[in-house]
Amino acid sequence: MFLYNKLYFLELVKNNGLNLKFIPDIFRNDKEIVLEAFKNNSLALEYASEKLKNNKELFLQLIRIDTEVLEYISEKLSNDKELIFEAICLEGRYLQNASFRLQNDREIVLHAVKEDGLSLRYASKRLQNDKEIVLEAVKNDKYDYTDRCALEFASKKLQNDKEIGLEAVKMIGIALEFVSKRLQNDKDIVLEAVKNNSFALEFASKRLQNDKEIVLEAVKNNGSALEFASKRLQNDKEIVLEAIKNNGLALQYTSKEIQNDKEMVLIAVQNNGCALKYASEELKEDKEIVLEAVKNNRHALRFTSEQLKNDTKIVLEAVKNNERALELASEQLINDNNFIINCIINNNKIINYYPNNNLYSLIHNLQHNFDIELIVLEELFLNNINDISKTSHFYDILSFILINNFQIFIENNQKFIPNIINNLEYIQLCQEHNIHIFNIDEITSYGEYNFDYIKKEYELKYKDKIVLFY
Repeated sequence: MFLYNKLYFLELVKNNGLNLKFIPDIFRNDKEIVLEAFKNNSLALEYASEKLKNNKELFLQLIRIDTEVLEYISEKLSNDKELIFEAICLEGRYLQNASFRLQNDREIVLHAVKEDGLSLRYASKRLQNDKEIVLEAVKNDKYDYTDRCALEFASKKLQNDKEIGLEAVKMIGIALEFVSKRLQNDKDIVLEAVKNNSFALEFASKRLQNDKEIVLEAVKNNGSALEFASKRLQNDKEIVLEAIKNNGLALQYTSKEIQNDKEMVLIAVQNNGCALKYASEELKEDKEIVLEAVKNNRHALRFTSEQLKNDTKIVLEAVKNNERALELASEQLINDNNFIINCIINNNKIINYYPNNNLYSLIHNLQHNFDIELIVLEELFLNNINDISKTSHFYDILSFILINNFQIFIENNQKFIPNIINNLEYIQLCQEHNIHIFNIDEITSYGEYNFDYIKKEYELKYKDKIVLFY
């Protein structure tokens, strides 16, 4: 009977580990059942018996399945060196689940920082002041993108150690934040830091933020590091040139003089059109600069004057680059049919961002130039037929097509037919132009039919007329 019950509860936790919560205490103390429950859902361990939560053999098995099990480790097991050693060999950060005694154990901590340098944060103060351990930690730093690095947890004494500082910034440049003030003023250290991460310049001393060699190295890797250079170097043309060639937006950190330098601004907007935002007001009105900016990035149109947002050449160039640029054009251009046609010819994706009311009006009223209108019909009407068929313009447009070029209708009948078959007025309009549309299911009573035979039969019946099926 006991074996029968165990097999039943074993299946229960295999299907849902959390069922462990509801089974009798005797089975929550069964190693095999708890193991199966944990395999299904690690949260099930919460419902295991206290005895099993202190079972070293079980925990050694569970760690190999999911190291998160250490969140449930008992005080007794957190002090077990073999168990903790097994855990930190998998993930060093589990040093945090060790007892204070083991966080002060040199062998354990050394293995932890070799696996993950950031585990230094969980070491005892004594070991955070151990040079060999801290050196291993910075060499094996796993920067977690929360601005934390191993050096942050070293003692003040070792944050002032040049060998450790140099090793740290070679691995993670912004570790420069955590070296001593003395080392933030050390050119060797700072140069290595900005080579690794340009933004380490932020943590350099004022003296070295004014050092041309260091700043040049930083902006070559990332132009935005210019933000942390001295005012003098933010006005240095050689440095600014390197910065804006790397990232045009670095123009925002330069002097007013450079922001009004046409040559420099031109280079910046060619790299990133939105650098136009940081140009002088005078250069925001310069057509050559604005043209280059919108060629690079449609958003650049936001930063020019209303007058240039109404300039056909500039807006057309922006639309060629990205169809959504039309959203930034002046109302006058958006309502200019000839301009919109020109935009469509250059980038037909514009129809996705053209206001619907204007779109219907455009199609409805463009009867002055038949050749262009056919392009519009192809690019605008046929691609938007489902929406346009719901408007009052549809009958007039359909009539216009059938009168002027019903071949468009014939060639694209699969687009047209679904939008006209439920409207008797539209069907009659087609019949007036010798186009007859039939539902294939309604004209045959056979379970299977030869479509080619029916097609030929109806073409003979409606001689001199066009027959279409759906």
